[in-house]
Amino acid sequence: MIGQTGSLMMDQAGNPIWFKPLSSRYTQNTDFRVQTYYGQPVLTMWQGTISETHAL
Repeated sequence: MIGQTGSLMMDQAGNPIWFKPLSSRYTQNTDFRVQTYYGQPVLTMWQGTISETHAL
């Protein structure tokens, strides 16, 4: 891949406001969404290695 990969949040004008780079080229993230924690909205995501993705 070219560039840096990871989760990116942008404002309504398309400006980046938050970026979380992946820790390695084998790491993936998904399921970025709003959930509730102690009655408050929070952003969550899953980040990790999916089995066998690094065996290529």
